[in-house]
Amino acid sequence: MARYSPGLTADATWRTLVTLLGLVFVSSDSVTSLDRIHSLPSEGFLGRRFWQEFKVPLAPGRMDPLRLHGGGGDTPSGRLTRTDSLDDYSARKLTRSDSVSDGYYRGSATISHASNGYIQMIERSDLMAIDDSKIVLVMVGLPGRGKSFISRKIELYLTWFGENTKVFNVGKYRRQVVDPKDSGRADFYDRSNAEALGLRERAAGLAMNDLLDWLDADGRVAIFDATNSAKSRRRWVWNAVKSRNRRHHVVFIESICDDPKILQDTFNSKVDNSPDFKGMSKEDALAELKKRIANYEASYEEIAGSRVSYIKLYNLSSKVSCNKIYGRLANGLLPFLMAAHIGTRPIWLVRAGASSPDSSANGRLVSKAAELGNDGEVWAQALCKWVTQRSRNWMERHGSRCPALRKARLTINDVYESGDMCLPDQELDEETMAFFKQEDHREAPLMKIFSSTLPRAMNTVSPIGIPFSPYPQLNPMDKGSLSDYSLEQIRNMPEIRETFDKDPFRYRFPGGESFVDVVHRLESVLIEIEQQTAPSLVVGHTSSMKALYSYFAGMKFEDCHNQDFPQHTIVELVPVMGGSWIEQRWALDESRTGLTKVAGPTQLTQAQRA
Repeated sequence: MARYSPGLTADATWRTLVTLLGLVFVSSDSVTSLDRIHSLPSEGFLGRRFWQEFKVPLAPGRMDPLRLHGGGGDTPSGRLTRTDSLDDYSARKLTRSDSVSDGYYRGSATISHASNGYIQMIERSDLMAIDDSKIVLVMVGLPGRGKSFISRKIELYLTWFGENTKVFNVGKYRRQVVDPKDSGRADFYDRSNAEALGLRERAAGLAMNDLLDWLDADGRVAIFDATNSAKSRRRWVWNAVKSRNRRHHVVFIESICDDPKILQDTFNSKVDNSPDFKGMSKEDALAELKKRIANYEASYEEIAGSRVSYIKLYNLSSKVSCNKIYGRLANGLLPFLMAAHIGTRPIWLVRAGASSPDSSANGRLVSKAAELGNDGEVWAQALCKWVTQRSRNWMERHGSRCPALRKARLTINDVYESGDMCLPDQELDEETMAFFKQEDHREAPLMKIFSSTLPRAMNTVSPIGIPFSPYPQLNPMDKGSLSDYSLEQIRNMPEIRETFDKDPFRYRFPGGESFVDVVHRLESVLIEIEQQTAPSLVVGHTSSMKALYSYFAGMKFEDCHNQDFPQHTIVELVPVMGGSWIEQRWALDESRTGLTKVAGPTQLTQAQRA
């Protein structure tokens, strides 16, 4: 005897009965005669429920909601279609040829039968995507193309995700083998200089041996930072890695740059910071670097073909192409490499302002729906005034993405003709032209705002007056059933303390998240922050701000929960050409109307000190 389930509503019960009734009359392997289908009652409660479940409007007289394509009767190959009435059916009847074309445009329903060659290719890609394999990223490119910059950015990014990553710079090994005063000169890179070539190969061999030994220990991703500009050198790298362990994946990352402005920036950075040019004038150093590049260009061979895995980066992120890039880790690099760039702009990390004291009770945490308190309102006003002025100062010193808008002197036609903006080829509509011409837009600071969805975070940035979209990724860590308790209170709970202390970063709260989850959901926000060319204000909460800060500080993500990130304090981060960040901190002054610089835990990131 059937039992009534308390969780099944009366409506759901009728849906079940109607569905079973439909299956009785319409089998899966053949179509019952139209007479049997039409014999179903259209009047009465059961009949009406049946036709309503098939979404057919009831009409007076006999209904004909189901018809066969291509005729009628009991033809097994026919298809059922729904029509509103018999009157509509004659006008909408489909022929068999219509059915074929309909399947073509809607997507074929034929079961796929892939060729053996295609299956083998998919299997090879599946093998290359094994996530527990170790990876060697091999940089490729002429000198002064930002290879070391890219290497350090990748190291920061993958370290943040918990991947043990290390850069092996062959230039550093070369300077240990040969004094930079000699190895830094252009003739040292002449292919006809056999002695110098042997020394360079020795340096590359030392770097490769250390790289492979490190992978054999506990390394996960090794970056072989060198020019590797010839096919023979890249073949040597491949063979060296595969001879040690064939499970190691090799991915080449080639940096191609032909933009004169970018080349000038990278050349200046190289001669200003490289030990190879120490003691030389700027002009002599640049001339020596260009001679070195000319020697490399004589034997440079760009990566081509489809047999190896590679990523090509053009002009340090303007374009990215790839071949045979499989697996979560390698695929994750693509959007990051497209976002990273050498432009300068400040990034401000800020916790949301304080809520009112009565938003919490019994020592528990503040409600997520709490508004700003008096102290929070004071902080919001001081913060918005400071970042607005700071943004204007930045635009005056460094320019903006669009000089025409910065100076507010050119018409929209001048902007279009100057090529400063990526505008469409067609004429701009009146609404777009009005947007660029309005004075409010021209005077507003060029700033990107990232805020969590919580009211106190959005209220912290609202006085700025710039439209923004909230980012739920910046919301606090979800502690599940323990959301009302602080982290310190949770750590003191006897039933949780032992498990939490074993691995606090990966401990997942009952029904909630772990710090690992927070880091992974912040990935898209981090990539968007990296992509910005204007100042960025990021307002979140303790857990999300600590997780983001650990990336900029070059820390392993396991250490982020131990970092101090006080409320009502701005952490200002400015990028340097080496790929890392300089940090300054600002807090409310005694007048509570402005900000003053305060000492932070570090003035230089760990990555830069290394």
